[in-house]
Amino acid sequence: LISAERGFDAGTRPVIDILNAQERSFSTKRDFINTKLSILLDLVKLKVAVGEMNAEQVKQIELLL
Repeated sequence: LISAERGFDAGTRPVIDILNAQERSFSTKRDFINTKLSILLDLVKLKVAVGEMNAEQVKQIELLL
């Protein structure tokens, strides 16, 4: 994204390159957050299944959000 912005500022890259770079950046961040939430959900399901889910576990998971 920074490279695309610098190229645009220098007049060597079109605005579409910046928009494409922004889209890739936002998509990557979204995918990361979705993966993190999926892992947390699986952790909760596992702890519930083995009977280890308690108030302290809930507090720890809330801190990760």
